[in-house]
Amino acid sequence: MDNITLFNQYCGKILSMLYGEFPLKVDLKASDFTHKAIDAETLATPKENELFFATIDFLRQEKLIVFTKKDNLEHIRQCSLTLKGLNLLNQIPKSLQESYGSLLKKYAISASSEALSVIVSRILDLLGKAF
Repeated sequence: MDNITLFNQYCGKILSMLYGEFPLKVDLKASDFTHKAIDAETLATPKENELFFATIDFLRQEKLIVFTKKDNLEHIRQCSLTLKGLNLLNQIPKSLQESYGSLLKKYAISASSEALSVIVSRILDLLGKAF
């Protein structure tokens, strides 16, 4: 998969999980999102893990999430949505009856990567225009 496709999948799944758990802080495990355990193969070709952590860094840089620390190559500790992230995910598109957060949860569960990518693209477009 290309970088943008993986970014959209990771972004959608991360935001979906944090939206579903809000306001609790959760620990995120990279292998739960990349489906790759930290082993010799992953260390030799770390593309998915690098993209997962780059996605986390992007979401933090855009002030959509906060976390206390990254542990080794696997964990993000005490992660949650910010008010900005929650407000963005609570918005309801004019053409739909559900919030972006609800849509992310639905498509993250059904593993529809195409639908997840569309929703993430719309969220990022909205983020770029609104903030």
